[in-house]
Amino acid sequence: MPRSTTLAAALAAATPLAIGAAALVSPAPAPTTGVSAAAVATSASATPAVSALATTLGTTHASTATSRVAAAAVAAPGPARSAVTSVSAGLTPAVALHPAVRLQLDVAARKRAYLEACATDQGALPNGHRTLADTIAWLECGVRATPQAPWGPTPFDRVAARVKEGCDHLAARSDAHPPDFDANDLLRLLYLYPPAPLVLATPTVTGAPASAPAASTPGSTAPAPRNRLPRAVAQQIREALLGWKYWIDEGGPDDMVYWSENHQILFHAAEYLAGQLMPDAWFPNGRMRGRDHVAKARPRILRWLDERLKFGFSEWNSPGYYEEDFKALFNLIDFCDDPLIRRRATMVVDLLVFDLARFTHRGSFGVTSGRCYEKVGGDGSRWKGDGWRQSVGELIEVLFGTRGRFNRSGAVGALCFATSSYVPPTVLLAIGQDRPTHFVDRSRVSLDFSEARDWGIGFQGLDDGMFWWGKGAYMAKQTVANTRWILRTYGVSRLRGGIEDALGFAYGAFEVASDGALYAAADLASPIVEGMCLTKANLYTYRNREVMLSSVQDYRRGQIGPQQHVWQATLGMKAVVFTTLPGKREGDGPGYWTGNAAMPSVVQHESALIAAYDAPAITRVKEGLKRTHAWLRSGEFDEVDRRRGSNLHGAWGVTRKGTWLFARKGDGYLGLYSNEGYEGGPDDWVAPGFTNVFVCQVGDAAEYGSFQAFKDRVTAARIYVRYPTILDPSPIYVGYDIPNRGRLELHYGGTPRLNGQPYPVNEFPRYDNPYTYVPWGQPSMAIRHAGFELVHLRDVVNPQDPRGDLRIAR
Repeated sequence: MPRSTTLAAALAAATPLAIGAAALVSPAPAPTTGVSAAAVATSASATPAVSALATTLGTTHASTATSRVAAAAVAAPGPARSAVTSVSAGLTPAVALHPAVRLQLDVAARKRAYLEACATDQGALPNGHRTLADTIAWLECGVRATPQAPWGPTPFDRVAARVKEGCDHLAARSDAHPPDFDANDLLRLLYLYPPAPLVLATPTVTGAPASAPAASTPGSTAPAPRNRLPRAVAQQIREALLGWKYWIDEGGPDDMVYWSENHQILFHAAEYLAGQLMPDAWFPNGRMRGRDHVAKARPRILRWLDERLKFGFSEWNSPGYYEEDFKALFNLIDFCDDPLIRRRATMVVDLLVFDLARFTHRGSFGVTSGRCYEKVGGDGSRWKGDGWRQSVGELIEVLFGTRGRFNRSGAVGALCFATSSYVPPTVLLAIGQDRPTHFVDRSRVSLDFSEARDWGIGFQGLDDGMFWWGKGAYMAKQTVANTRWILRTYGVSRLRGGIEDALGFAYGAFEVASDGALYAAADLASPIVEGMCLTKANLYTYRNREVMLSSVQDYRRGQIGPQQHVWQATLGMKAVVFTTLPGKREGDGPGYWTGNAAMPSVVQHESALIAAYDAPAITRVKEGLKRTHAWLRSGEFDEVDRRRGSNLHGAWGVTRKGTWLFARKGDGYLGLYSNEGYEGGPDDWVAPGFTNVFVCQVGDAAEYGSFQAFKDRVTAARIYVRYPTILDPSPIYVGYDIPNRGRLELHYGGTPRLNGQPYPVNEFPRYDNPYTYVPWGQPSMAIRHAGFELVHLRDVVNPQDPRGDLRIAR
């Protein structure tokens, strides 16, 4: 193929939607319209989801994106192009759809189904709580009382009430109701549903029709036509955005959280899009016009996007905070007028979807996570123990259909996706439905302090400070002096208050000490101040068809981890197992189940994992409860059994209390050994003391046969344990003879070993799995599965050149 033709295809694939690249170079005519709804509905091979889509094509923003699906399919192999062309032309409706077309049409149908479920008052979803995000569904669909009732008009009174709440949150500037969350919701409403006859200052990517609001025909079961916001409601949003504070460097008091990774992109996206929407308007709090806000936010957005593409997410696999990332990124993809921002935001969303696709097992995003709650009180977040309550769960169902049903309304990630122009690459959809018999994923995210200079990242000033704050590194020895400078310069009352509470009487010394003294003090307090730092993390995940086991390797052992979720085994939506050394803080952690008062040293090889807890003095005296424990809710499994470890033939160091706890869910098996035994149950399995060793072994019927055979094999496997003693203060040692795989050894503070050889766990590639291999630091990647492909190419010489980033989906 001539070089110019190849380049044309690559450039076409790099557009924000990255669809139809092959059509530009293919001799076959590409369809000029979407798939015929009638033809799809009557196709003998159409799935129920595809058939359901037939009546909704062309009625919503969701179907606006759906109309591009046929165009997306032309980037697939030739048979797909032929099938789409035939169906689109109304020829031979019985022609089988290509898998790419089927996957995309099923996604479009689930988009519409979720919008309609959120727009239904009763009976469509288990919960009825309504949020600002639900206004999207009302404006798209109207409202109906029950799934069987006809569609009614749009409930503009409800829309106005939810909008008022969101605007009030902006005015309050309090993290009690994070206003950056609301700002992005409000902006999406303004861009999608601008009040007629006003025209947006800058055209949107998705746009909006020129028709005035209209109600559905009385008694009709068809969705209501798309609406526009009432002028008074739209003006209320504009006034709230004009008066808001968009970053710490602006004036005015507040109690907002700017610093974590998800909050940063939410603030920057809101600032850019508000300024773009009202370029000539005066924003009094920032004392600048809208176009100045655009100029201020642009480099920060690009830096954040570039860092995610290079380093991944420090809040890795976070069910709640990925949800907020998606909100900001979909807004940038759909509405930002800057092609470089749109393209990079699209590529970052690809990476998020890739995480969901790889690490969702039986519908649950149940893997190790940088920030993951299982709160006893507070907002009751249950992201670890209950897959149904994961914030990102509804988006998983829309994308992959692996959960089987929707569970809650107001899921902003799913609602934004349902009205977005973003078309997920078919390869990611196929991976999300893949159920491998043997899957190992090694991946790395984030940076250590020692690597910063290599990437041009420093430790001085606001932007570098926010980079490290985005990783929770507020008071580490490398960052503490700059943190104090930011607090002195910009106030940041919420973080200052948190530091005052943590330091108590020592806060005065924090204010007056020299930079060197601060460094030394933070070094001494390392277990406290560094444990929350979300720096380099090496992630390991094993899956077979029945169970998933995931962990972060030897991560900040012994330090206090407020929210890190170190390891988990997932056999079903609620059939999960993990361990912690509980803390006393509750709230944001470390609490009884959220985080750890002392994080364990963990090593995993395929289906086996060792976790060793050895609490330092600060945990024993101040932070921790004197126990380790396991979350295993017996009622969520088909069988649960206990066996003492006394028949560990030839093993040494195991205590007489050592006990295996076994559980079965379907054909998935799990064994969890505690060297200090178990008390309690049936859900909270407690082992007294600050020191303990857990060994987790998973398997399935395909490998072990019966559950009884699994228990026999695992119980007979040898375990070797050595604790530090007065006579021998050597760190904890654990050896475990994995059935059929050899001996895995954990040397607390040292290098693990497998079958006597060093088993490195500290320098993983960016990605290493059956779908791709990407060395750490390589700027480009290719993901391949089931004949589909996604390629990201990045220009390392001139990274700010919009032509340097290519996204090819085929």
